[in-house]
Amino acid sequence: MVVKKIWHSGQRATQRLPMRFAVIVPFIIQVTVAVGLTGWLSFRSGEEAVSDVANQLQGEVTKRVAATLSSYQNIPHQVNRLNSDQVALGLLNLQDLAAWEKYLWRQVQVFPQINVIALANDQGEYVAATNLGNGNILRAITDRTLESQPLNSYNTDQEGDRTTLVSAAPKYDARTRPWYKTAVQAGRATWTTVYQNVVDNTSQISAVLPLYDRDKKLIGVGATVVRLSYFSEFLQTLRIGKTGQVFIIEPDGNMIATSTTEPLVQKVNNKAERINITASSNPLTQATGKFLQGQSTDFLPKAQSENPELFFNNQPHYVQVTQVKDENGLNWLIVVVVPKADFLGQIIENNQRTVLLCFLALAIAILVGIKTSKWIVDPIKRLSVAANAIAQRNLDQRVPMQGNKEIVNLSISFNSMAEQLQQAFLELEELKNAFARFFPPEYLEFLNKENITHVQLGDNVSKEMAIMFSDIRAFTARNEFMTPQESFDFINSYLQRVTPAIRDHHGVVVKFLGDGIMAVFPNNADDAVLGAIAQFKQIEEYNLELIKAGSSPINVGMGLHLGYMMVGMVGEYNRMQGDAFSDNVNLTARIEGLTKFYGVSLLISEEIYKRLRNFQDYQLRFLDQVVVKGRSEPIAIYEVLDVETEKIRDLKLKTLPEFEQGLEYYCQGEIALAETCFRSILSLNPQDKTVQLYLDRLKYLSLEGLPQDWQGVWMFAEK
Repeated sequence: MVVKKIWHSGQRATQRLPMRFAVIVPFIIQVTVAVGLTGWLSFRSGEEAVSDVANQLQGEVTKRVAATLSSYQNIPHQVNRLNSDQVALGLLNLQDLAAWEKYLWRQVQVFPQINVIALANDQGEYVAATNLGNGNILRAITDRTLESQPLNSYNTDQEGDRTTLVSAAPKYDARTRPWYKTAVQAGRATWTTVYQNVVDNTSQISAVLPLYDRDKKLIGVGATVVRLSYFSEFLQTLRIGKTGQVFIIEPDGNMIATSTTEPLVQKVNNKAERINITASSNPLTQATGKFLQGQSTDFLPKAQSENPELFFNNQPHYVQVTQVKDENGLNWLIVVVVPKADFLGQIIENNQRTVLLCFLALAIAILVGIKTSKWIVDPIKRLSVAANAIAQRNLDQRVPMQGNKEIVNLSISFNSMAEQLQQAFLELEELKNAFARFFPPEYLEFLNKENITHVQLGDNVSKEMAIMFSDIRAFTARNEFMTPQESFDFINSYLQRVTPAIRDHHGVVVKFLGDGIMAVFPNNADDAVLGAIAQFKQIEEYNLELIKAGSSPINVGMGLHLGYMMVGMVGEYNRMQGDAFSDNVNLTARIEGLTKFYGVSLLISEEIYKRLRNFQDYQLRFLDQVVVKGRSEPIAIYEVLDVETEKIRDLKLKTLPEFEQGLEYYCQGEIALAETCFRSILSLNPQDKTVQLYLDRLKYLSLEGLPQDWQGVWMFAEK
């Protein structure tokens, strides 16, 4: 059952593969596997041989370094034992340190790797010879003739005699020095910790030996100082591959010596401090230190026989760590690191040749496969490409009639089919464009329909939205002087001007009402107001053209309101159209009708006003509180001054404070005071029909008297 499923899965996978792929790939796979396997086996055997050679090299380097270290480590302790024998045999006396001066002077010349040979007695007196490394040897001795007992240092001549005084350190007591205390505490031959020479900040280590008399009483300490730079100088003479390194460190990572030329001491706050391997200035040394620290806190691999492999600069490096100890407490690590590439040169060249041959064989196989598949596949591929292009509605496709008889017949049939499809799609596109004029794309988007075939009778959207009604004033009178054709041309010209402004502000035209428009703005109130302002800008430009053509301009009234309504498809199955239903729709139509009474262009309801994101972005004038015909609740209406001409807008804004004062008197029933305000406005702006409307109302109210519970709400009995 499982095998059957795998077989069917394989069949489905191969059905999706190109034919050329199926022809070329099997042949290429065979060649690639054969050549690649050969190259891999060759590389692996070469790598194993390199690993063996690298381990041998690292082992030889480590043995040589360990042997040299052993020699360097033994000599200081041998010197101390020689001096101890001199005391034990009574040849020299620690109470007469002056007798030691020339002896130590000669001794320090015998062992050039030794920096200082010193002795101190149990009274703190000190004598030493120091090899400065430049041919000069200093003698130092405590001067007991002076009360301060200074430690005097002298230059010497070729006979070892004192010449000039170099320095005098007062009250020098050797018993207070760390090397003296270390020897006394150990009670046997031992090493001090690494420290810095106070003169040149070089790193040093001292071999120390406590000296006892026959009664096992401490009578002094012998010390031999080794400068660690000797170790680095030796390591720098070694050749470890091409670019390998060797360095000696302590278990805490502080560096003793290195085959590189980097300094091992740095100054921090004017104090000499040793450099840890993890902070080395040499990138490879530092990377090795961090790598070993990651293996173990004491920088040793988990197993001493283990040689871990370090990756540095994306290159593998062999790392070998060997611990070196002696009976006197010395515990150092010898680290040898060698790039793998130092040994892989010839192997890499062989591999490169192998890879080159592999690619050459592969290229030849591909070329042969391509030529073969091209001869087989190209005619079929041309048909496939053309068919895919037609599927992507790129219908202008024809294939050449080339190849064998079957391919030629198939090409003829394909070209005929493509031509018929192209003609059919052209007709469908024309039909689609014709439908779009009756049912625009934005209406489909509003109803959330993919295309017109998905629209059904009764499809609707019910939500809160802004609605707009507009109407051309006195169009009936104007129409009397037009032929039917002129009327159609005039209406279409007007609608072509204003309708795009509705779409540009996310509005949807529900239907055209002769010379009027009903539209909704589903998103917000600002879209509706901005869309209305944009329409009036188009009307203003249209009026200029009418005047230029010798015709009179048009006046348009527009009303906006916001509320819940249902917009959708009404009619019957063979004839549908868009419409909107709600009491709010009727109210919007009444608001548009009020523009005739107030002599204004654009009125908005209080609901629109409240939903504006920032009403201060618009120039608005509160007009009235009214009860329109067919309703019992009053609504507040506002005039949008942005749609007026600059002259009219400036006059209305100039008289706005007095207009608002007159409205306040009007609502309070102060007829005389309200009349004074409105007449003052009319004297400045005789064209303000709203003010004239209020004066007519005041005259009526003065004759008929104020209704009971008067609050300034006016009831309209007409539309």
